[in-house]
Amino acid sequence: MRNLRSYVLATCLACTPLLPACAGDPVPASSQGAPSDAATVGDTGAASDTSAGNDSAAAADTASAQDTTAQVDGPGDTAAEVAGQDAAKADATPGPSVTKTSSSGKHEVTLQGPTTIAVGKTLKYTVLIAKSDGSPALGLSPDISFIHTQMGHGGLKEPAMAEMGEGLYEVDDVQASMAGKWALKFVLPANDKVGFEITVK
Repeated sequence: MRNLRSYVLATCLACTPLLPACAGDPVPASSQGAPSDAATVGDTGAASDTSAGNDSAAAADTASAQDTTAQVDGPGDTAAEVAGQDAAKADATPGPSVTKTSSSGKHEVTLQGPTTIAVGKTLKYTVLIAKSDGSPALGLSPDISFIHTQMGHGGLKEPAMAEMGEGLYEVDDVQASMAGKWALKFVLPANDKVGFEITVK
C-alpha cells in the first residue's frame, strides 16, 4: 500500500510542469497578444494605404477635369468671340468692284463694295478714279449723292468723300432709309457724271 502511494506521488510531481498544457488551460496573454497586435497594425496600414490611394486618384481626376475645362474655356473659344471674329473678317474682305466710264468719257470710275445692302446699314466704299489715259485723277472733290431712284429722296445720311492718294477715294456714310433701287452718283469736274446702282433689301 505504501509503495502504491509513493508511485502516485512521484507521478504527480513529475507531471506538475505540464499541468497547464495537459489540463487545457488557456495560453497566457503575453504569448497571444503579439500576433493579434501585428495583424491589427497590418490591417490598419493596409486601410491607410487604400485610403491614400483613393485620395490620390480623386485628386488626379479633379486636376484632369480642371485642365479639360481650362482648355474648353480658353480665350477665343466661345461662340460670341468666334462670331465677332467672323464678322470682322467679313468687314475686312473687299467687296465686288464695278467700273464705269463717265458721261464725257474723260474718266474711268471703279466702285469697290457691295451692290446689294440692307436697310439702315451704314456702308463704306472705295472709289478709284482714273483719267482716260489711265493716270490717276488727283485732287478731286466731286459732289456725291445717294438717291432712291423711284422716290427721288436721299438716304439717312449725307455721303462723305475723302482722298486717299494715287486716285483712290473713300466714300463713307452710305445708308438707305428704305428698300428699293438706289443710285450712288458722282459729279466730277466739268459736270462729268457717273452713277452706280445699289439694291437695298
